[in-house]
Amino acid sequence: MTLFRDAQKKAQAEIDRVVGPDRLPNMHDAPQMPYVEALIKEVHRIHPIVNLIPHATLTEDEYKGYTIPAGASVIANTWAFSRDENMYPDAERFDPDRFLDARAVNAVDPRNYTFGMGRRRCPGTTLTESFTFLAVASMLAVFDFEMPLEGPKPELKFDDALTSHPLPFTCRILPRSAAAVVLINQQRASQHA
Repeated sequence: MTLFRDAQKKAQAEIDRVVGPDRLPNMHDAPQMPYVEALIKEVHRIHPIVNLIPHATLTEDEYKGYTIPAGASVIANTWAFSRDENMYPDAERFDPDRFLDARAVNAVDPRNYTFGMGRRRCPGTTLTESFTFLAVASMLAVFDFEMPLEGPKPELKFDDALTSHPLPFTCRILPRSAAAVVLINQQRASQHA
């Protein structure tokens, strides 16, 4: 969000409109927050956590004229999926609106491949999607993510491990308002009770 302040502000405006300043978002709010949902999809798409997902064929199959024998190893390249210009025009650009405007017709929800595919899809996907919505919406409800006052500007760079993580970066995380400070303190107090 530090790098994509316009997206951050647009998501915060939606959260403010739906939730208001007196509480944190909950799962009942999710259907009323299409932009936050689109933002989460774009975070998954812009850099998949796992770029290559191994699978094996159970039976012989054919793909684009190629025969794939039973038992063959097949590697799903989620990075390539996330950069498919037919699904995501201007794929290198962070743009949550691609899931909301006319381009959404061809845009596949990246969670359909970032959590694995077929029978080997992560069984905790539903729980993870709920947790992600609550975490993202709650953080955006109470915090602004800003550039550091000094030092290098953060970059969208990741390591090249099997599960990819962002490289360390500096940013400022500030409460959005006095009401946000109250909500933050209420959450802290409830966790210590």
